[in-house]
Amino acid sequence: MKMTRKQQAQETKKHIYLTALTLFQTKGFDQVTVDEIVQQSNSSKGAFYGHFSSKYDIFLEKFKEIDHFYEEFTTTLPVNLTFKEKVISLIDAQMTYLKDDLGMDLMRSVYKSG
Repeated sequence: MKMTRKQQAQETKKHIYLTALTLFQTKGFDQVTVDEIVQQSNSSKGAFYGHFSSKYDIFLEKFKEIDHFYEEFTTTLPVNLTFKEKVISLIDAQMTYLKDDLGMDLMRSVYKSG
């Protein structure tokens, strides 16, 4: 089945995004250029700038994912938990998410470049 233009654009954006995150993890955010992201993702500068205004936009996308995680997580908390139990559950889930899903190298890159 042939992909639509919209689907192709979304796939290109996702590929650029994932490539950039991998580069940030391995080299550090400040050491990665847009040219390198474009080259490693086998895309064009036009494709990059069609989806992101800068490499900082890629971090913004990642933080939107993190926000979504928190929003979803809070809906799973049992209503009978105390406030303290809810906070502890949220912090525990946050640390697990940051370690397992975001990764220590990417978090280090975020805080080093912030």
